[in-house]
Amino acid sequence: MCDIDRRNFKTEFSTITRLTAECDFISFDAEFTGLTLNDRLESTLFDSVEQRYEKSAENIRQFNLCQIGLAFFRRNLEKKYICHTYNFYLRPVAFDCFDSNFVMQVSALDFLCEHQFDFNKSFYHGVPYLNEHQSAKLRKAVNAGVSLHRREMYRMTRDQCSDIIRSIIDWLNASSNDETERVVEVPAGLQDDVTAEVKGCLSKAWSFPIDDHKILVRKVTAEERSQLEQAHRERIRDDHLQQVDDAVGFAKIIQSMIEQKKPIVGHNCWLDLLYFYEKFLQPLPGHFKEYRSHLHNAFPRIYDTKHIANTLRKEVSWIKNLPLTSLPHLYDHLIRGNVRNAAYFWPRIEFAEGHTKYVKEQHFHEAGFDAYCSGFCESCPRTGSYQIFKNGGAHAYVPRTWLLIIYGRSCHFE
Repeated sequence: MCDIDRRNFKTEFSTITRLTAECDFISFDAEFTGLTLNDRLESTLFDSVEQRYEKSAENIRQFNLCQIGLAFFRRNLEKKYICHTYNFYLRPVAFDCFDSNFVMQVSALDFLCEHQFDFNKSFYHGVPYLNEHQSAKLRKAVNAGVSLHRREMYRMTRDQCSDIIRSIIDWLNASSNDETERVVEVPAGLQDDVTAEVKGCLSKAWSFPIDDHKILVRKVTAEERSQLEQAHRERIRDDHLQQVDDAVGFAKIIQSMIEQKKPIVGHNCWLDLLYFYEKFLQPLPGHFKEYRSHLHNAFPRIYDTKHIANTLRKEVSWIKNLPLTSLPHLYDHLIRGNVRNAAYFWPRIEFAEGHTKYVKEQHFHEAGFDAYCSGFCESCPRTGSYQIFKNGGAHAYVPRTWLLIIYGRSCHFE
């Protein structure tokens, strides 16, 4: 298992996109900052699909993702799966011209604390994310000349800068014509402020940083200043566009998954998929049918292991005695030796080098482990279809299909 946060996201990105292209399927799980804003938005068994979608969408627009787990399964020549598991710690991003609320439900906080969630990694070093609508809006603003950051100075800083600027003005007025530049000492931490003030306030001068304590002030003509201003604007624009690109963050992984069109696997993944759509793709549309159509275009093959388990235990003897289809119960039931003997072609799964945290330890409700468990359950057994045997003969044949669980109802995307 590999933990990914802002500090190692860029270095691991190419490896993750390569795994996305090479794997046979990807399983996923997500941890959220909340589930329900209020009693009015609590789902009930009497809701229609459209009603449940509307409630879930309104909840998800307010809450955020704090962790996503991905597990990449690749079958090798020895007919076993090699699994790479990742935990991504996330947090939303903010600029001066773009901000959002961070809402956390207390019960969700208690749940994360109970399962030893590392809040420091998420809050201090979380990978940022923007959806396509947000990133496009920010890029448009930057290209229009809007700054991502407003420069504000405290009074003490402004007074110190004013003293330095006055000394530069005195030099400009008193210096001889052949003295065209001057090195100016600045207090530590004020270089950017003084440089910006010179560029903004003095029409006949321009400043260049030397080090943390010095800047170079140079006399310029109106034509030279115009050229320097244009170059400065282009540098600022390019820097801000790069900041926006960096802020897209984890959404780049989702875009890679969409491009590769690999099967994706979750467990009871109704909310996970809604979060993926809202936080990484586009704002959730107003109606479920529109959402379903767009989601299917992005991910044509979705497997929900809870739905598969609910379906199979109606037909298959070794699933019938499964009391619950929650992920811990399903994984524990499938991994037992007597269940393994009930079906042919039981998968052999090995963790890749550097991803061995879960070999001897179970960490349910850690997104990386839950993602692995979902992938394990989906591959039991995996031969292109489910072929279950009972008393030496074929008992049930269940074709593999694309299913999205909707509180016990299957939604075929065909």
